[in-house]
Amino acid sequence: MCLLALSLRLELLSVRTVWHDEAYSLEVAQRPVAHIWANLSRDDPHPPGYYLMLRLWTQAFGKDLVTARTLSLLWGLSAVLLTWGFGRRLGGPAVGVAAAALVAFNPFQIYNSNEIRMYAPLTAVSVLSTWALVRAEERDRAVDWILYGATIAGMLYLSYYAGPLLVAHGVWMALRRRWRGGVLSAATALLLYLPWLPALRQSLLANPIPYRDPMRPTYVLELFAVHAFGGHLLGMPGYLRWPGLEWTYQPLLVFPFAVLAAAGVEDLWRRDRAGCGLLCLSWALPVATFVLASLVLRREAAYFYHLMYLQPFVAVALGAGIVGLREAVQRASPFLVSAVAAAGVLLFLWPAIDNLQGNPAYQGYRYDLAASYLRRQYRPGDVVVYYMGGAQRAIHQYFDPPGPEVAIGADRYRWSRKAVQPRFREVADLLKPGHRRVWLVLVPPVPDGSVEDLVQAIETKGYRRGPIHDFNGIRVGLLVRR
Repeated sequence: MCLLALSLRLELLSVRTVWHDEAYSLEVAQRPVAHIWANLSRDDPHPPGYYLMLRLWTQAFGKDLVTARTLSLLWGLSAVLLTWGFGRRLGGPAVGVAAAALVAFNPFQIYNSNEIRMYAPLTAVSVLSTWALVRAEERDRAVDWILYGATIAGMLYLSYYAGPLLVAHGVWMALRRRWRGGVLSAATALLLYLPWLPALRQSLLANPIPYRDPMRPTYVLELFAVHAFGGHLLGMPGYLRWPGLEWTYQPLLVFPFAVLAAAGVEDLWRRDRAGCGLLCLSWALPVATFVLASLVLRREAAYFYHLMYLQPFVAVALGAGIVGLREAVQRASPFLVSAVAAAGVLLFLWPAIDNLQGNPAYQGYRYDLAASYLRRQYRPGDVVVYYMGGAQRAIHQYFDPPGPEVAIGADRYRWSRKAVQPRFREVADLLKPGHRRVWLVLVPPVPDGSVEDLVQAIETKGYRRGPIHDFNGIRVGLLVRR
């Protein structure tokens, strides 16, 4: 199973285009450790764990894209192995294999394993932490509770999105009345997390999310689809693109997976009520938390790839459902029933993976194509204006314009069309008569209407609009001086 997972992940390792979040990760990882620790809480909505790990990795093995992505690939393979072990512990060997396969084939997990971000490590550590909690509860030894506490700190150093999972763990320990273990593990986690606590409040409050998508009624259905078969199919969400399917059809797509998951939960409940309860809490409570937060904020509190660390828990339930279905049909061939159930799942997974690798509709932010187009059209003396500024890092992975460049970033604390207009006027004033052409590299999110304001500010200096091309989220436009 690991060889199959590796082969699927290796195919995208070098050919997939970089995008601005990955370019940002590489930039942060090149800074000194002291600088990362002192300044990250003001600049980024994530804790420093992944960036420090990426810095060590790139210093040891190299800074190119393939090498940097290999770190996530190794964590992605670890997630497959850990899901196999956790599923085997809860449901037996067959459940472990089926669950590992569902993680190995999931297109979002494949993408996570090819991205220079913290989501593949977070997935692996979340499964490890949940498994460590089961082990600590069984043995009730101090060393096991301390090890579990260390995994808690590891998750929180990787991403704040892991917080609701820790709440789920706490609820489960309270129901099991493991007070001594809970105190010991919490004390261990607090001790290890103590160096970051002074920056925690600033990190959480100083990074607003004003540009998230509005909350959709289909959010939970789409999230379950992403966890069940990985989206990327029949209009369901892609990793960076959301084509959008009419909501009346989405229940039909998720229904067979919901039935399998429910059957798997029932089977696991008969085998191990405590373990099954932890499995269900570990998925349902974080999802409920983010749905409630989205309703309060009136925008999505988390994108789907932020919550992929929960997917292995659905994989274990689905794996148990596939195995349980085989065992429930007494008069049919067990092999035949298992093959039919697995084939039904793969009928969704294989086209989804094919779309991930070859369908342009699901390959968001094609910086490679945008940079190639810009390189072909670029002339000496051209000016390149990036809005938002994060696009500059990603374009530079493929093309470093020799002429003037300007990067514009909107203020996250005053996220409005009006607030960014002074910056547009400053950019327009920088343009000189010798600057015959201005390229605009436009990347969301930006305040509504602000792109038009930027174009009009440049037009006041005697420029007229030229063609504009869209590279799956990256728009490249040209303005030429009259």
